[in-house]
Amino acid sequence: DLGAGGVRVGETRIASNESEWTHDIVVDNNIIYDAGHLFPCAVGVWIGNSADNEITHNEISNMYYTGISVGWRWGYDRSLATGNRIENNHIHHLGKGWLSDMGGIYTLGPSQGTVLRGNRIHDIESWGYGGWGLYNDEGSTGILLENNLVYRTKSGGYHQHYGRENVIRNNIFAFGREYQIRRSRVEKHLSFTYERNIVLWDSEKLFHGNWGDDGVEIGGNLYWRMGKPVELGKADTSDSSIVADPLFVDPLNDDFRFADPSVAKTIGFQPFDASQAGVYGDEAWKEHAMSLPLPEMRQAPSPPPLTFREDFEYGDRPVGSSVSVTPELGGIQAIESPVARSGTKVLQFTDTPGQKHRYYPMMTLSPKHNEGTTSCQFAIRLETNSVFQHEWRDSSHPYRTGPSLWFENGKLRSSNRVLTELPINEWILIEVTAKLGEDAGDWSVSVSIPNQPTKTIDQLPLVSDKWNQLDWLGFVSQADTDAVVLLDDLQLTRKE
Repeated sequence: DLGAGGVRVGETRIASNESEWTHDIVVDNNIIYDAGHLFPCAVGVWIGNSADNEITHNEISNMYYTGISVGWRWGYDRSLATGNRIENNHIHHLGKGWLSDMGGIYTLGPSQGTVLRGNRIHDIESWGYGGWGLYNDEGSTGILLENNLVYRTKSGGYHQHYGRENVIRNNIFAFGREYQIRRSRVEKHLSFTYERNIVLWDSEKLFHGNWGDDGVEIGGNLYWRMGKPVELGKADTSDSSIVADPLFVDPLNDDFRFADPSVAKTIGFQPFDASQAGVYGDEAWKEHAMSLPLPEMRQAPSPPPLTFREDFEYGDRPVGSSVSVTPELGGIQAIESPVARSGTKVLQFTDTPGQKHRYYPMMTLSPKHNEGTTSCQFAIRLETNSVFQHEWRDSSHPYRTGPSLWFENGKLRSSNRVLTELPINEWILIEVTAKLGEDAGDWSVSVSIPNQPTKTIDQLPLVSDKWNQLDWLGFVSQADTDAVVLLDDLQLTRKE
């Protein structure tokens, strides 16, 4: 019944005085259970800037977030979290559908010499994205992950966001619900080596993310999809990988011992004893760890489709939106304006030359609409130099685009033609409407200009004819010169 986590080792900072550095701590044979009641994103065992610690034979369960977290550095700058041993821990029943971006074991930043070995991880259930088993997040470097058993995760058994020269070998990954293995970012170095692993699944997808470049060394793995054929795609088509039943005793009931190890040994797999994970000692202590009540791991409900009305009078932007800017060169903010269409405030996009990306500044939302009819209405006020884009996308990789509008040179255009002339320094009311799901196929836009009749253009073609759901809604200032665009009275509505 812990308000936060179980054990904290080290700090988020690197102390200037080396004598203040925490290191060589042993966290062994503990039960960490029923935690995070006041601070849900707490971790069972947290290691910050701290080296050469041993986290071994612990039972960690019934928490809302990650089991063990190692490292506290986003990217490749200096970190003290090196040489840590995370071995033979039993980590399970985490997340409980509350939080996202989590895992059984989470690593962050340069971690040369760190080893994740012999851990048994299962029943990980995030709320949204990212219920992973083993998770190498930003900058994870020099980590060996071997002899781990990971099963029944919402997302993949393994995920690397980005990192350098990690080795994932001789692990068993089974029964990821969304997919099994993920790689997010391609970089100009060796991201990781993935070899001699066994992957068993009964859902649709094996690999997720970016594969096929020379930034990974992958091969010599065994894949088996229960009940359906296996399609490896570009990720692992090496001659040394095989598709075969690994012949576990009873994997559907969590018994991953080999009835016959001969198939696994063809890829050089070395069997390991997953029963060694967790606490040890007298039978009463081990029985206590096994007898603790565990939460029912239900699939988290999908987030409700986002709808809203926003006039920017009481906030700087819509709740749930994400903003990307180059701060010293421009931005997005709600300001008092004498030309506000309603009330006294507007949302101002300030663009300048030299932005980190042409598409900065940008505001996006994640509506998660996949059926019915959706309408997005907003008022926009343009200057002479304004170049602005409004676009609807899904979450595919690569993404697919549905409706797309550009405001430039006094004209409004879609992906294939100019739709109408636009005034400068006047409020224009835009409404984009599209059907989703099985009924998707085209879209319409209505344009209302002061002292003119509303103009509606129907049956506009989608940018991608396979687009059918709204996961990403973007408002993008695309000018490469000084320009200001004002938005007001933004609303997103949905009809079943």
